[in-house]
Amino acid sequence: MSSRLLPVLLFIHLFTGCKGKDEKNFLAERVVGDYKFKINRIPSEESDLQQYVLKISRADEQIDLLNNKDLTDKELQQLLYYFSYTFQKDIYLETENGLNPCVLYHFERSYDLKGSRNFILGFTEPNDNEPKKIVIDSPVFNSGPVKIRI
Repeated sequence: MSSRLLPVLLFIHLFTGCKGKDEKNFLAERVVGDYKFKINRIPSEESDLQQYVLKISRADEQIDLLNNKDLTDKELQQLLYYFSYTFQKDIYLETENGLNPCVLYHFERSYDLKGSRNFILGFTEPNDNEPKKIVIDSPVFNSGPVKIRI
C-alpha cells in the first residue's frame, strides 16, 4: 500500500467513525419547549459514580443552542460562563431517597462547530437498580424543573 494512501484511509476511517458515535441511541430523550434533552449512561467499572452524557440542543437541531440573535456579546459570555461553571448547581439525580447533587461536571464547549452542547455528569448513588430521574432546574430554559426518567 502506498504511503500516501495510508493517511487518506486513516482520515476516512476516523471521520466516519466519529459520525457514527454521534448518532448513538440515547437512554432517554425529552423535548421541553424549544429545547431537546438527551441522556446516555457512561459505563464505568473503575468509579463509584454514575456518569452520564447530557446533550442539550434546540428542538429544531439546525438552530445553535447559544445562537440567540437577541443576546448581546456580554449576555452570550454570561451564558457561556453559566454553562461552564454554575449550571452544575442546577442538576440533580432524583431517587426514592431524595435529590443527589451533581458531583462531577464538565461542559464540552464546541466553539459553535455544532448546534448542541454536551455535558458530562456524575452522581453518587449506590443503588443502580432503583428508578431515577435527572432533574434540571435552570432559569435558562424558561420551563421550571425538567425531569427526565432514566
